[in-house]
Amino acid sequence: MNKLIIILLALTIGSSFAYHLDSSMWGFFGHRKITRLAVFTLPSDMMPLYKKHIDYLTTHSVDADKRRYAVSEEAIRHYVDVDYWGRDAMNLIPHSQREAVIKFADYYLVEGGDSLLIRAVDHAKLPDEFTIIGEEHVDTEKLSALLWDRVNFYDGTTEWSLGLTDIVEALPRLGKETEDYSQLVIRDRFTDKGISPYYIKTIYHRLIKAYEEKNLDRILRLSTDLAHYVSDIHVPLHTSYNYNGQLTDQVGIHAFWETRLPELYADTEYDLFVGKADYVDDIQEYAWDIIEHSHSLVDSVLLIEKRLSLSFTNYLQYCFEDTEVSTVRVQCEEYSRAYHDALGGMVEDQMRRSIKAVGSVWLSAWADAGQPDMQKIAQGIVKPNPLDSIEQKRKIEKNEPQN
Repeated sequence: MNKLIIILLALTIGSSFAYHLDSSMWGFFGHRKITRLAVFTLPSDMMPLYKKHIDYLTTHSVDADKRRYAVSEEAIRHYVDVDYWGRDAMNLIPHSQREAVIKFADYYLVEGGDSLLIRAVDHAKLPDEFTIIGEEHVDTEKLSALLWDRVNFYDGTTEWSLGLTDIVEALPRLGKETEDYSQLVIRDRFTDKGISPYYIKTIYHRLIKAYEEKNLDRILRLSTDLAHYVSDIHVPLHTSYNYNGQLTDQVGIHAFWETRLPELYADTEYDLFVGKADYVDDIQEYAWDIIEHSHSLVDSVLLIEKRLSLSFTNYLQYCFEDTEVSTVRVQCEEYSRAYHDALGGMVEDQMRRSIKAVGSVWLSAWADAGQPDMQKIAQGIVKPNPLDSIEQKRKIEKNEPQN
């Protein structure tokens, strides 16, 4: 087989596999730059720790992406597919993870091997029409209250089985239909569409606890993770079910927007000094505000590239460039420049917003922890609580505040 054909096949297969396994919001370049510059938005009281460890924060800002190889539930923490749920999805999706899971779940009555679907979203009609089949059969508000202390919606479980005796009041209009069944099974259909805003809140509370414990190791590790997830939601395509243009014949646009353009222009053309961080009153609402703005840009990201692709032949769109380790297929500089300019400063603006947001959530977590003395923590004057064993770490993470 021709050597060039082999290379092209390898690049095509490799790029597709790499995207699903190691798709990295903003790319490694973008994440590291955003996290590094976020340090300079912090007040002087926080600088003794963050400035001292700026190289660690920069280097480890991509750890969350690297974990995708080893942690099966990691990917869903980086996105939320807002538009999967319909055209009015920003108003449909609850800002509480528990309520979102309950709202979009499938509900079955079960006895032995028999089951009866009683309530579900009609996925066949999405995204054009959001319809719930059997909505009258389940009182989701009452069910949410009944499940508050019975179900953990944050441990990776995607199906729960509950005895009907205790929750029959949440099934208002089934009547005698329940007599043949002994269990209600709730099947999660929401979580695999992304949980980024909810997980940001989880990491935020863990960072508060790390500050309170004056645990330098956890402060640094959680700061990098929080920076990563907050930066992620500033990339428009990670708020969309069409995350890589796969639904509009634009496969590869994800890395084009978030990686190729910043690598070409951020260092030479962007003004990324954004001023001081601000205190955030409500981390959950703050995350959803960011997502709403990012999602408003999705149509422009896709439509502008689609229009440009019609005026550039394929060989003018894609070029091969040599890196230190291999030859890679990327968008040509002329095509990249045309797309970048047509976006009208969008990429620079989103990077600026990311930098400010990362600094703001670090600042807010520190403030909510009572503003501990960062100088002492940075110097190791206050020793952290021991967290040596895996079991101890697991217990801490299970006890974190949730929605």
